[in-house]
Amino acid sequence: IEPTANATESMQGSYFGKAPFLIDPVTAIKAMTAAKLIDVEFVNGCKIKDPDESGFSAVIELARLAGILIFFGGLDQSIEDESVDHTSITVPDIQLSLIHQLEKVVRLSIHVVIMSGSGLDLTYIRDSTQFGSRSLIWMGYAGQSDGLAISNVVFDQYNPGGRLPITMYSASYVDDVTVNQTKEIFFPLTVRHLLTIARDGTKWLHPGSYDVLIGQQHMHTLKLYGQSIQWALKRHVFPSNESN
Repeated sequence: IEPTANATESMQGSYFGKAPFLIDPVTAIKAMTAAKLIDVEFVNGCKIKDPDESGFSAVIELARLAGILIFFGGLDQSIEDESVDHTSITVPDIQLSLIHQLEKVVRLSIHVVIMSGSGLDLTYIRDSTQFGSRSLIWMGYAGQSDGLAISNVVFDQYNPGGRLPITMYSASYVDDVTVNQTKEIFFPLTVRHLLTIARDGTKWLHPGSYDVLIGQQHMHTLKLYGQSIQWALKRHVFPSNESN
């Protein structure tokens, strides 16, 4: 079910040549199950971001009858094109709305595949007992054989584990970072942060307290425990004992 399951041109992303063919996920899954006793049905209950919910009922009806349900969501170039600014990294509201509806009426676990070219907040899906407990797969805009690639993953012909190329932040991350903060920030320093103590020659640092200055401003008091260490220009040697 859902908008990226039969994606063709959108799975090419922003930059692409003329593809000789385009294999969407539904076509690939049907081809892979053609010789098996598996009936593959597809219903699209919504578009990527259009708020129209008129297709929800057909999706829910199919979901109630299905033995395995795969939700294909994500983004397209109407959201990710270079001429468009992101206003949020959440999954589009219409898709989350359908997910909530499915959780209310569907008892089986739901597999989720997200297609996008950037990170999305997938924490709700990840933590859902019906969605996250089965599988959550992210795919980029992989081009003409995107559908074939994802079907190989869905049917366990290929394991993509450990190959996520981007970090998936939660949407609340933007509230944790203040981009307009201009006051000075003091960072705690350790010996490992101070790669050059002496600008010329070498210098031994012995256990004790050292004032760290930037210009004439006192930034930090560094305390060194354990044995002495030697510093050299562009080279530093650490003892086996970690310093604080």
